[in-house]
Amino acid sequence: QSMADVGLITMMEDGTVGGTSLGKLMSRFYLAFSTMKQLTSINGMESMVEMLGLICKSRELSEAVLRMNERKTLNSLNRNKEKNTIRFPLEGKIKTKEMKVNVLIQASLGCMNIPDPGLNMETPRFVKLANRIATCLVELVMNDEDKSKNLTLIKNSVCLLKSLNCGIWNDSKFVVKQMDKVGTVLSTTLVKAGFTNFSKLFLANPWMIMLAAKQAPPFGNI
Repeated sequence: QSMADVGLITMMEDGTVGGTSLGKLMSRFYLAFSTMKQLTSINGMESMVEMLGLICKSRELSEAVLRMNERKTLNSLNRNKEKNTIRFPLEGKIKTKEMKVNVLIQASLGCMNIPDPGLNMETPRFVKLANRIATCLVELVMNDEDKSKNLTLIKNSVCLLKSLNCGIWNDSKFVVKQMDKVGTVLSTTLVKAGFTNFSKLFLANPWMIMLAAKQAPPFGNI
């Protein structure tokens, strides 16, 4: 009955159960019922950061564990007067695993250095799972008769998906991070040298790219 209430299945008077497009969407993306229930609960007024927060509360990301020795690093990424922080800082201290996942995903999209090796290893998995859920969210919005008319909702959901899919914020200067074998350190170095979009990289002298990246030839020609 709970699945029928959300619209994942249809129940006939004779007890026959039928599938729906929403149920097929949940099955295709291997999402838990609780996650799908959360996604269908959006009212259309959510911002991109609120959508990310909703995704971080999903069943698929609930296996994350917040350890005591990680809190200092997470709090530093969240709020720090001396260094860059995540784009959308969370209120207060990092106290829950949902907040941990949120901070790490934002840090990754912002091309921030995550000093803790353990957190650094966990982050790609969180981004990958969030990307899968966000893809489902976009399809859910586009296939819904009412939600598909909400241009703000479409924009925010698509921008979030684009960010998660590319591994950087949709308006980020760190575009080179999308290239193979280019990580946070190298992309940061190239951004500081002025290579903030692919056009500048394409038009640049290969030797200038090599010098900026402090790499040996033929790096600039690759």
